[in-house]
Amino acid sequence: MFSETPMQAELLDSIRSQMNWAENGWIVWAWTQLDRHEAGCSNSEADHVEDIILIAALGHLYEHFQELNSGLNGLDEVIVDPLGADRPFVSEIELARVCERNGLEPLFYPETAVGLVQLAVPHFADVARKRLKELLGTARLFTSLSTQALHIQGIHGVEDEDTEDGHVHTESAFDPNSTDSAKYDDYMSLALSPAPNAMRAFEWLDGRTD
Repeated sequence: MFSETPMQAELLDSIRSQMNWAENGWIVWAWTQLDRHEAGCSNSEADHVEDIILIAALGHLYEHFQELNSGLNGLDEVIVDPLGADRPFVSEIELARVCERNGLEPLFYPETAVGLVQLAVPHFADVARKRLKELLGTARLFTSLSTQALHIQGIHGVEDEDTEDGHVHTESAFDPNSTDSAKYDDYMSLALSPAPNAMRAFEWLDGRTD
């Protein structure tokens, strides 16, 4: 069982209750998968700030994937905003320090609050995508993103009477707030034969396209 530190528990509660995309259980689930494998994570205030940026980045990753999965071109700019005066948000100064610590320099955006967001969040989203792919595999990662989107749209199950145990997926079988690593595994068929519009999203997750 994953054991949260007090700082982690506070962050998760804040994200669930205050951020615009708090109802999206995939973001908390994905962050939990990352954190399970990172020894010593979130033991300092600097780590805590990077956790907040990472969660914003996971929101960006999710939204970019859904755009590609719908046959669109993905997001040109970050639409999730981690800046604010109080937790779970971060200040402009904290964000600038994160960029400096990670060697990020504003080549295409001015060094303003908005520019720093556009710089840091996609960087952390790409780091998260690569790490989640390494931890889960592309098929499981694709499945998780696709299944969460179907749940948010109100499509709660993929009925399959031919499974070995005769189980039929229903709304009650899917817990959107679960952080169990196998949460999405029953829906792997979504990734094994993705629809034509989904191929670009699948290849992007796999690192084969930009």
